[in-house]
Amino acid sequence: MIDEGGGLELSSRLLGGTLISVFRYDEIILTVTTRVRGRVMEEEIITADEKPAAKGVSIFPTRSLQRMLFTRDR
Repeated sequence: MIDEGGGLELSSRLLGGTLISVFRYDEIILTVTTRVRGRVMEEEIITADEKPAAKGVSIFPTRSLQRMLFTRDR
């Protein structure tokens, strides 16, 4: 679980050394990945518009990509 504060906890999975959370907020799907590489923690948030369910493959138009890098000083 990732504690987002304010009582909001997101379910997460550790897959191949990457912590992944996928969730929906209203009509937006968010995919959050967090990984540590050496002394750097990298977090990416990809947002996409949710579309009504359809048969076959569904495409979710990507809205944005946010990338944050946190470097350990000590």
